[in-house]
Amino acid sequence: PDVQFVIKNGPFPIPKDGHVSYSYGKRSNHELLMDFGFLLMPNKQDRFKMLLWNNINPRINLKESGHLILVKNEIAARILTDYKTGLFDTEDELYKEQESTTTAVQLKWSHLPSRGLMGYIRKHQMIHFKGEHADSLLISNPLVPAFEIECLQIAIELMERRKKLFKTTIEEDRTILEECKKGSKWRWAECIYYRLGQKNLLEMHIESYKLLIEILKNMTEAGAKY
Repeated sequence: PDVQFVIKNGPFPIPKDGHVSYSYGKRSNHELLMDFGFLLMPNKQDRFKMLLWNNINPRINLKESGHLILVKNEIAARILTDYKTGLFDTEDELYKEQESTTTAVQLKWSHLPSRGLMGYIRKHQMIHFKGEHADSLLISNPLVPAFEIECLQIAIELMERRKKLFKTTIEEDRTILEECKKGSKWRWAECIYYRLGQKNLLEMHIESYKLLIEILKNMTEAGAKY
């Protein structure tokens, strides 16, 4: 039998010869590209994933990759020692703890600043902050301007570090994109569009964090309080 596609006319009738749209849901460009072979520019559902180390000074994430491997090995060795001394009852608990040595945070268009990234930095930076009101810090709620400025600066450093891992600049990608269009290399063009979207998302967060720092500094100079 023939396969038929049926559209049910709901509360908003579709006129004859009218345009019918279909929603793929709230998907990032990575999901759209991998599952359906296209992406959207701009895509307000797009996000950028950052993998960060747990239980250490956030600035350790800024070190070279070789140093990070040493840090991870050190953490893994400490966890294994805890297991041998009876801290974990089963091997399942050991494996779970080993997998939790890193945290994945998402940068999104819809969340400025990123709740995940700022929560991660506040959590680990609380023990390193030496400024005034250090005993009043909260992970989920900004209370001390000097601490928030420090956390925002670390966030910028982390994102700038991640941005440098790209082998091309935004300007170079735009040039490559134009060459792809001229040569009708549409699959390559989609990949460049995706990479540009990731870089633009990083840039937007960096600029917004810089703006927040300026606002907090002005509030502090004016003697404002939360």
